[in-house]
Amino acid sequence: GRVVAGPIMPYFWAYDSSLSTEVYDPEAAERLLQAAGWRRADPGGIRQKNGRPLAFTMKTNADSRLRRDALVMLQSDLQKIGVDARPEIVEWGKLVEDVVQNRDFDTVLLSWQTGYSVDPSQIWHSDFADAGLNLPGYKNARVDSLLEAARAKLHREEARPLWYAFQRLVAQDYPYVFLFHQENPAVVDNRIQNVKMDVRGYLINVGHWTCLLDRNE
Repeated sequence: GRVVAGPIMPYFWAYDSSLSTEVYDPEAAERLLQAAGWRRADPGGIRQKNGRPLAFTMKTNADSRLRRDALVMLQSDLQKIGVDARPEIVEWGKLVEDVVQNRDFDTVLLSWQTGYSVDPSQIWHSDFADAGLNLPGYKNARVDSLLEAARAKLHREEARPLWYAFQRLVAQDYPYVFLFHQENPAVVDNRIQNVKMDVRGYLINVGHWTCLLDRNE
């Protein structure tokens, strides 16, 4: 995979490659927590503020080994800076009920699969903040207007600066912690010819594949 810093995937023409992915900075995180009043009673302890520990749960679905492992790594990194983040592993149906339907979560680790056109409105537009896929309830009027304007453009050259501005605003507000874009490599025997692949998958031109066979096979 590769680190990502914003809401549009790197394989899209609208992706803003100037967004910084250098976001892992435990020392800076500790300074921000300290400045916000979250203090440690001892160097290795959990931070507290007004007698309240800095603790929350991180939900994900039980059938994803990748996300379960990611939560363990997140828990370890957060514990080092005095944050008690506890993984909560639930079945997929329960996760959908809690997160999508009832908005019952502290934090949740999920992944999004995108289509082939650039339209992330259902995740970021405020129309979907209370009932829909905008799970953190993110609302930004400027983001709404950029989404609407960019989708209305007929030419990429006109839409691209609008999509760039949208990504920068979301990255600045940080309603999500963006982690990584998962790449899925496919391996093909070199006897199979005319294979072409892109983000749509490895079978997009399977009708044009040819196979070189040895006469002894």
